[in-house]
Amino acid sequence: MVTDPAIKAEAQKYIAKAKAMEAWLLKQDPDAGPVLSARLALRCLPLIVNEIPTGALGRKERHRIVMTFRYAALAGLTLSTQGKAVYDICTTLNTVAYRRMNVVEASVRSASRAAACACRSHRPFENSAYEAGQALRFASFIFEGEERERPWTEAESDQAWLLRRSWFLTRRKASSLLDEPLWLAKDRNTPLPEPYKSAWASLRASLLEDDDSWGVWVNWYEDRVTGTKSSSQDVEFTRVSLIPPGEQAFSDPSPNSQQLWRSQLEMNESLLRNDARKANRLLAKMVGTTP
Repeated sequence: MVTDPAIKAEAQKYIAKAKAMEAWLLKQDPDAGPVLSARLALRCLPLIVNEIPTGALGRKERHRIVMTFRYAALAGLTLSTQGKAVYDICTTLNTVAYRRMNVVEASVRSASRAAACACRSHRPFENSAYEAGQALRFASFIFEGEERERPWTEAESDQAWLLRRSWFLTRRKASSLLDEPLWLAKDRNTPLPEPYKSAWASLRASLLEDDDSWGVWVNWYEDRVTGTKSSSQDVEFTRVSLIPPGEQAFSDPSPNSQQLWRSQLEMNESLLRNDARKANRLLAKMVGTTP
């Protein structure tokens, strides 16, 4: 098969940009890659509405959307806590996720992997930087033409924030960027630029029309957009694992507790795969509709 030279050149361009981002991240704080990736995942999330059929949501569409929310939530969670529990959640999500992905899902999952690399013992820093670059490369192809530079421009804004404030001035950790608005130049009262604003309005309306239980994710996402501080670690674990905070055994290293934790995750696999609305209703009871 003959590849169009223009298509090949553009593909090579974004491969080179991904490698340049990887090289930059390897010179920064280890949290920089996961932070940039977590924010990229959140920015891409509303655009999944452009990648699913129009009309009423079916089981497959609900599953793909709720899994995209969970991957985005997991990316942020791994920056506040690391260890086997987060790795187990990553494994569970990968088990119940669809294997065939659209470009939005590919970008969000790659961004989530960049954050989750911190949980692995083998070269976590290098792997995280690589996955962050790949997530940005995938995100480029959500758009067309000159708009393909949009994810990179937004990432550059985050990079500038990290260099200007997080280390040189305040000496705070890179993860503090997660408590800032997703689009740093926007007013908090009108935080979403186009095309994200229209995409989120469409997705939000579709979700709430489908079932009120989607409010547990809608409110969570809108807090991320405006930079509202995340909930406690226990609540965020519950959000991605569907295990109530009081029953979570992830922090107990004993074999029995770790086995219980894994068993609880496995019991939720069928629910995560087959009934997003029921899973949302269960989650709302555990953490409340608002984060």
